[in-house]
Amino acid sequence: MGIKDILKWFLSPAKSVVNAAPAEPDHQGNPLHRGERITVSSKRISVSRFNGNNEAFDWANADYAIIDYWAGKKPDIAFSFELGTFAYKRFEIMSKSAGFKQFEEALPKHLTGFDTARYELQKQRVSEASKPFVVWVRGATANAEVLRKAATQEIEGVERGFYLSDQDVWLEWGTFGELESHKFVHRIDTARSGKRFFNYRYTINNPTIFGIRIAALHTQMSEAVKISAKKEYKSWLVTHYWADISFGNNALDDRDILTRHFTAAFGNSEDNSWTCGNVTIKLLAEKLAPYKLKNSRIYHPYCRIEFTRKPNLSIFYESAYSKSLQLHEELRYIVLNVRLEIEWDYQDHIYSKFTPNVLKPLMQTSDQFIVWIDKREGVAGFGDQLFSHIIPTDKFKGIRFEFCYFRDHPQELIFWAVLADTDRYAMATLRHENDKKWNAIAEEITQFLPYPCETTTNYQYY
Repeated sequence: MGIKDILKWFLSPAKSVVNAAPAEPDHQGNPLHRGERITVSSKRISVSRFNGNNEAFDWANADYAIIDYWAGKKPDIAFSFELGTFAYKRFEIMSKSAGFKQFEEALPKHLTGFDTARYELQKQRVSEASKPFVVWVRGATANAEVLRKAATQEIEGVERGFYLSDQDVWLEWGTFGELESHKFVHRIDTARSGKRFFNYRYTINNPTIFGIRIAALHTQMSEAVKISAKKEYKSWLVTHYWADISFGNNALDDRDILTRHFTAAFGNSEDNSWTCGNVTIKLLAEKLAPYKLKNSRIYHPYCRIEFTRKPNLSIFYESAYSKSLQLHEELRYIVLNVRLEIEWDYQDHIYSKFTPNVLKPLMQTSDQFIVWIDKREGVAGFGDQLFSHIIPTDKFKGIRFEFCYFRDHPQELIFWAVLADTDRYAMATLRHENDKKWNAIAEEITQFLPYPCETTTNYQYY
């Protein structure tokens, strides 16, 4: 029997055999769903299949429902019906399965707010659509309430911070250290690895801000931070807060309620955002889309309020070395003709500083960068016209060049500093599709530095 004969047998309607139950209707499209029978109970849906791949799904776990065209032509259309959770569990059955009619009849009973009429219209159009239909989605649980209009002191004090009217106290924009001094602020470490990184999230539970009682107000460090920065983090500035809001509607309707509320306080807005000095308030809500429902990292059923502050961060990048440095005999440097993306976030790059004034003229354009060794001051430097990594030479042990490819195509060259107290420290990225250029730059830096330099290659094929 050849391959074609095997496939023909596998895709053909199931045959009945002696002492076997009658075969279920065949399915158009996917042979994995042959002989599929659906059983509906008050708690769950169960599916038995010809190939033994049986499944069950509890009604209580359903967060969304999607239908998608599978095969056939009108009026004999086959489509898939998917129930899923925001925790990635998915349960798919076929419209041609035995028991599907009973399953459909149970949907309004078990999926709160299920619109049968809308579903029937979607079924008629499913073969014509270029993408799946969202049949149903669980509404977000109400967690907020508008109690009153925003008070004058709250509106005028937005650059100061948040007036928590339920506690009659100001939560002022300040540092993470000042934030931790409040007893009503709760801190948890959200970093996946407590040995090498930390990342604190701060939460104020059930506050009332701008006249709205909300479930929680959050802030967090920008990203996971190396343990070596733990001594400095309390001086870092808090620049962002957010809250996820639901009044028991969908995200867009809840956004409309919040838009009216903040418009009354801060004036009209065309994009659901308001800027007050150095603070911006923004409302974010998403339309339902099947690909978002299937990925809980993308889909967000709430309306989010974001409060963002843009303070002057110069204090974190200024240094006596950058201001006072003068060229001298023990300072060696090279200037390379290529544009780099310098990593400069002060929270995750503790050696990021303004480039010394005396070195800026050595780079005539933004398409150049400089590497220097200051033996007298004990400093190794790497940067462009704006920012540099200024690392003490007693901690600097060399550079690792990481050549990154995607499906054998050059993507980027990452420059890592190898430090004494950690594995590596990202300094810059070169995005250039010519890996011969990468080799030339790596070789020139290797020849210049009196420190070990190594090259690694990273291939990704996903």
